[in-house]
Amino acid sequence: MTSGFYKVEENISLTKTVYKMVLSGDTASITAPGQFINIKLDGRYKYLSAAPYISDNGRVMVSVKNIANIFGLGYTRNGSCFTMKSGESEYVFNAGEAQFTADGKLVDLLEASVQKAYQLYVPLRSVAETLGYEVGYDAENRCVIIVTPSEDGGKKNG
Repeated sequence: MTSGFYKVEENISLTKTVYKMVLSGDTASITAPGQFINIKLDGRYKYLSAAPYISDNGRVMVSVKNIANIFGLGYTRNGSCFTMKSGESEYVFNAGEAQFTADGKLVDLLEASVQKAYQLYVPLRSVAETLGYEVGYDAENRCVIIVTPSEDGGKKNG
């Protein structure tokens, strides 16, 4: 069975897994089974152009560019300075720092940012919570669960 450029070969589980992920559109990153980390926002999987990873300290590290895409924010880069914008709000990250600025105020990242291959990776939880989201982690399925709080203070969905 084929679909586009992806072919399922029953004896190769990775190919089968990738095929299922691509068909469903539920991919955050395509790597070997058991190694990828999925990101869900309000019950929907988010596509990431650069694979996240788990740091030595156990934090899920995601590129600033991908975080901007997850939350629908603007993104710019100037050397080792990465900026996300939404309306009047601005979030500035610098390579190697364990803090970032959110509307001019310093916020702890809990772990220093890491620059890899033109991407700056930061702990997703720190940024998502600063943006007002609730964050959980399903270790068994290696999935970060992000929920937009509803206006009445409860969970919106997820």
